[in-house]
Amino acid sequence: MAEMKDIDKLKKNISAMKFEEALSRLEGIIEKLESEQVDLEGSLKLYDEAKLLGEHCSKLLDDAEGRVKIVGDSGELKDFE
Repeated sequence: MAEMKDIDKLKKNISAMKFEEALSRLEGIIEKLESEQVDLEGSLKLYDEAKLLGEHCSKLLDDAEGRVKIVGDSGELKDFE
């Protein structure tokens, strides 16, 4: 697994990413892992990064969902479901 300082650096870099950027990076990692061209240590580092990216994307989606409102028939705003 990646060392703690590497994880902290990854967290910092990932937290600054927009959703599309994080998703694209996650897709690239999946392709690398599926290609089986990465050694065990490299796979573990990519796994750590992918996990953080997935968590970040999930948080961004949750935040966006909380901000989305729809206008009801009578003109009132209500949460999107």
